[in-house]
Amino acid sequence: KGLIPVIDMTNISLLLTLLILRTAVESIANPKEKEQGHIQTLATANNEFAFNLLRKLDSSKNVFFSPFSVSSVFGMLFYGARGGTAEVGLV
Repeated sequence: KGLIPVIDMTNISLLLTLLILRTAVESIANPKEKEQGHIQTLATANNEFAFNLLRKLDSSKNVFFSPFSVSSVFGMLFYGARGGTAEVGLV
């Protein structure tokens, strides 16, 4: 036997086990990485909606509104809609 380790099923099984454990630890440590992209997309869309709504409102009057509340109501309407009412999602 030389300096090159013998590759047998025990070594391969150990290597695969370590790789699986490493992957599991990473997924437990960072479960929300994928969600961060969705949250960023939602935040950007809410900001665009708020500024578009503000531009549409009468600028000669004082207006106070909560863009998040309006956006939340539309979200609840969309998810509560069924059948023909669900056309609100196409607008």
